[in-house]
Amino acid sequence: MTLKNIFFDFDGTLANSELGIRKSVDFALQEVGLSKLQTRDQYKAFIGPPFLSGLDKFYPSIPTDIRISADLLYHDFYFNHEIYELEFYPKILEEIQKLRIHHYDLYIASAKANNALNKILEHFNLAEYFIAIFGNDYPKRRLATKADIIREAISEMHLNAHECLMVGDRLSDIEGGKKNSVFTMAVTYGFGSIDELKNSQADVCVRNPNNIYEEITSFNCLLRGN
Repeated sequence: MTLKNIFFDFDGTLANSELGIRKSVDFALQEVGLSKLQTRDQYKAFIGPPFLSGLDKFYPSIPTDIRISADLLYHDFYFNHEIYELEFYPKILEEIQKLRIHHYDLYIASAKANNALNKILEHFNLAEYFIAIFGNDYPKRRLATKADIIREAISEMHLNAHECLMVGDRLSDIEGGKKNSVFTMAVTYGFGSIDELKNSQADVCVRNPNNIYEEITSFNCLLRGN
């Protein structure tokens, strides 16, 4: 058995996009008259999962029209004003380059909207490293799960799930991989809590972004029986 295909989550795995997302969340909540979030942990619920997941968690009783309005306002403000308000994690580009040099096929599998992912990767000259980008086909699928997105990627690209690895910082990334019989790597430098990732039972755990290539190589050797 050999790993050939690597799925990367985006927010919290490749880039720290917290500031832009927080500003966009604040804007949407203010515009529809909802109270502002109080803690960083509350904001983290909006980083990675779809916006509506966080909204439903903290404002479960709001009317449907307000819910949809907030979602539209968030995505519009983020796409037009805050999309480049992010920092790629140290050495992450070098790790991606090493994986490509060693003939791994790389993909994005993210709950972020497809149009946002494409715009970001083109802007930062990263699109060339990825075979394809699989995100949330907003606004058609506002609540597509990570499992849905990975399943779509495997099907569309005609991949063998047992040759794939999902790399992400949230429980949803690991669960999404496992539901599709994909190997999983949890990164602890992102937005997922230590307890969240500890309980995820990921196949591999990485603490620093500059260890991703090394850990993938080691895990692949283990799978091959080397």
